Amino acid sequence: MITDPVSAIAVIVLAATSCQWLAARLRVPSVMPLLAAGVAMSTVLDPDEIFGDLLFPIVGLGVALLLFEGGTTLHWQNLTTGRDTVIRLVTAGAAITWAVGAAASWWLLDIDGIHALLLGAILIVSGPTVVMPLLRTVRPGEPTNSILRWEGIVIDPIGAGLAIIVLDAIIEDRSVGKVALRVLTTFGSGVLIGVAVGLIVVEALRRRLIEDRLQVSATLAAVVVAYGAANAVRPEAGLVAVTVLGIVLANQRRASAAHIAEFNEHLGATILGALFIVLGARVNIDAITDNLAASAAITALLVVGARPVAVLAATLRSDLGWPDRAFLMTLAPRGVVAAAVASLFAIELEHNGIDPGPLVPVVFTVVVATVILSSLTAGVA
Repeated sequence: MITDPVSAIAVIVLAATSCQWLAARLRVPSVMPLLAAGVAMSTVLDPDEIFGDLLFPIVGLGVALLLFEGGTTLHWQNLTTGRDTVIRLVTAGAAITWAVGAAASWWLLDIDGIHALLLGAILIVSGPTVVMPLLRTVRPGEPTNSILRWEGIVIDPIGAGLAIIVLDAIIEDRSVGKVALRVLTTFGSGVLIGVAVGLIVVEALRRRLIEDRLQVSATLAAVVVAYGAANAVRPEAGLVAVTVLGIVLANQRRASAAHIAEFNEHLGATILGALFIVLGARVNIDAITDNLAASAAITALLVVGARPVAVLAATLRSDLGWPDRAFLMTLAPRGVVAAAVASLFAIELEHNGIDPGPLVPVVFTVVVATVILSSLTAGVA
């Protein structure tokens, strides 16, 4: 068992890079070899023991940097004919997915209704970590490409935000009014802080207040500040803030930010690999096996039930052709954000003396299964 943090980091980075190289050679999504390697390394790597209380702040910050990097790829002008579809996918579509995921979890797993709502909220999350590689391989036309990019990134903070509200309801008894206030403050503070920090960064770049060699590091510092400030207001508001910050930088015309987005893309690959290895190493293989049949059934209901209905609701009266709608129906994989949120919430429940049940193994199984299914079906849709 590896106990030295430096040795553990070296092994994690080496494994993450090797898995991504192998995935590129085999032309498969990197999440599959990364999760397999992470689970396999659980016998020699215990992230909780190695990193202690710093583990999940590090994981949360890593997810934040990935969402910021994804936000910098979202260009509003590419959605001239797909904006309504994106809005419906992340609102009505998210609600449909939540309802189906929660109902399936309650029906198929030995958990009560409120825990089923928590699991359903986490299963809303898709994410750029798996959507982007699939889009680079399949290369759909516009506006389908941009619709999936926007959905995959915007849906992450929405799903995580809803999940944290349900988590609060489990841990503390809250009235409907307090829950509504929680929703407004979580998303409102995230948007306000993300926009404010984004405008500050843009003005600093425009006025050349930052030397060229420091612009990338200064922007990364701004991401960390936005994440920390928003989380200080409400947990998980930081994910909203960094996503909005990335979108602000991508859609302004006052200063050049292309070099920042390019650097973040390379940094994101390292962070993505390390996160999957670390989170995979925390998974109990026996728990995955025990819940495999239920997890497979939940995946099937999400893929053949929730996703087609959500897409049909989102594309109602739109100009998208049926081939584009069919493609949207095939591509809804879950990624590292869902895995990270599930792991984080399981720890939070345990700290409050509440059994998280099969939360983590079910989410990890759904992640793997949806990635495989999306990889197989997207290319033939």
